Amino acid sequence: HFCPKFKSCSFRPGVVIGIVGVIFMDRNLEFSRAVFAERALENAVMLGAEQYVIFRPHTNRFAYKKPHWAENLRVFEVDSLDRIHEKLYKLEREGIEVPEGLYYVEGDFRDKSWKDTLCSCDAYRSDGETVVNLYEITQCVGRPVFESLLRTIYEATGEGSAIIFDYIDESMGYIGRAYSEYAIEGILSQCGFRLYEHVNAEEMRQQYLRFYNLFSSNPPI
Repeated sequence: HFCPKFKSCSFRPGVVIGIVGVIFMDRNLEFSRAVFAERALENAVMLGAEQYVIFRPHTNRFAYKKPHWAENLRVFEVDSLDRIHEKLYKLEREGIEVPEGLYYVEGDFRDKSWKDTLCSCDAYRSDGETVVNLYEITQCVGRPVFESLLRTIYEATGEGSAIIFDYIDESMGYIGRAYSEYAIEGILSQCGFRLYEHVNAEEMRQQYLRFYNLFSSNPPI
C-alpha cells in the first residue's frame, strides 16, 4: 500500500514520548541490535502500541515475518521512492507478497514533509501509540537535522509512543556525528523525550550474544 500526500497531522500539545532504548553502533552487533529492537517493540505492543514506523528500512523484513504478538500491528516503512520500488522488485522476484498491514511512505527523514505523507495514510493515527525505529539515522546527519527529526516525530505520534535508535560513541572520533551519553540525554530532553534504556556494546554482547558464544562452534562474536 502506498500512502497519499497532502494532508496534515493534528498536533496535540503535551504529548510525552518515552525512549525504549539506545544502543552503541557496532557493525559486529547487527544481529543483537535487531533482537533488541524486536524485544523493545514487543514490550511496547503489550503496553498498547499499535503502529510501527521504520525509517530507511533497507533490508528490514519485520513486516514480512511478524510474530504472533504483532499480528495486528500496522507497519509503515518511510523511504525514498526509488528504494521502495527497488524493494518491491526484489520481493516480486523472490515471490513474496506484500502483507496486509504494511504501508509504504515516500519520504526523506531530512525533510519534514514525510510527516504529512505519513499522516495522510488512512491507516495511520497521529494520536495512536507508535514505536519509531531510527537505526543508523544519527550516522547520516549532523545534530541539527537529528534534533529536527525528533521534534517532527514528537508532533506526529501520540502519548505513550517510543523511539528506538543507535548512535556512534564520541570515543570513536566521528566529529559532528558522534555523541556522549550525556549529550544524547540532553538532546532528548530538549526535544521532549526521556531516556528509558541505554545499552552499550559490551552489554549487548552479554545480553544477546552470550548463549551464542557459549554453544556455537563458530568464533565468538
